[in-house]
Amino acid sequence: MMKTMLRSDRSPVLRRAGVAALGLWLGLVAACSALAQTNDLVVLYSTGFEVSEGFDPDYTLVGQGGWLGYGTGGNGMVSNAFVGEGQQAFIGYNPPEDTNDFLNVWRPATFTPASGEPARARFSVWMAIVDSSNDSYDDFRWSVYNTNEHRLFSLDFDNSTWDISYLLDDEQGEFVSTGQYFTNSVLYELTIEMDFAANRWQASLDGEPLTASLPITTQDRPLNLGDVDAVWAIRNNQAPGDNYMLFDRYRIEVSGPPAARPRLEAVGRLSGSQFLLRVLGQASQLVVLEASAALPSSHWTAIETNTIPASGEWLCLDPGAGGHPQRFYRARAAGPE
Repeated sequence: MMKTMLRSDRSPVLRRAGVAALGLWLGLVAACSALAQTNDLVVLYSTGFEVSEGFDPDYTLVGQGGWLGYGTGGNGMVSNAFVGEGQQAFIGYNPPEDTNDFLNVWRPATFTPASGEPARARFSVWMAIVDSSNDSYDDFRWSVYNTNEHRLFSLDFDNSTWDISYLLDDEQGEFVSTGQYFTNSVLYELTIEMDFAANRWQASLDGEPLTASLPITTQDRPLNLGDVDAVWAIRNNQAPGDNYMLFDRYRIEVSGPPAARPRLEAVGRLSGSQFLLRVLGQASQLVVLEASAALPSSHWTAIETNTIPASGEWLCLDPGAGGHPQRFYRARAAGPE
């Protein structure tokens, strides 16, 4: 058991995702971060929310490292809440800026299994829920969505009863208790195993089964992975709790080959010092365009991060290329190298 002491997504199934959406040309490099092998799974995305990964604690989590959000309310990074583990992300605490009932934060990590191929995914995260001090208590969830932005299933941590329950995508939309409970300010490791070929998922907490094997979809929705969201479900938006969920070591692993590497093409020089490039890649793939002054290079500067649209083509601009005597570019899948 990991347990270490520290210190209702009851909305429609469909969630609309918001996406934050050249001088002298002497070189072009197309690259993609390699996916690390873990048994028969590869790491699709992993982060510890550290400064070294580009996460600045002076800003919200949403807008950094490809993380997106839906709704308003507290989210960001704190240091050493999990002792000795650097920075952690959090969601909650600060009330929303409007009357929304939910705040979802997620980082796109798409996995569409090839027909007839193994189709497994594993999500794991360190998490803890810190109690309210204002006598208002909310829910925190982990919700899995497919690439069509349909919520497939959720795990709910009810901070008023400490009950852990799950919600499928059935039309009744009823939460079912797992019969297990959590303790505030205790660090847990949550793992969710998904078998898309069999349409089954199962969760464990600190290595102990949390749910039985359950259907990923009951509505015959596309069996693929779009993202895994941290959710703050506010029970009373006029009096939200100041409770919050901490999380770290966020990791998604999948079976099968990685997505095709993005390719980069020069379009041409525009007026002034701007240079236009074209990135070709897999739709919904999160890609970062980077530049360097020389090759080989150990220092690449991010110019822009974006999600490849359905057309498979993203036109991106380097507005400051003219200020460099030479400029090299690469496009890679966003995430750790």
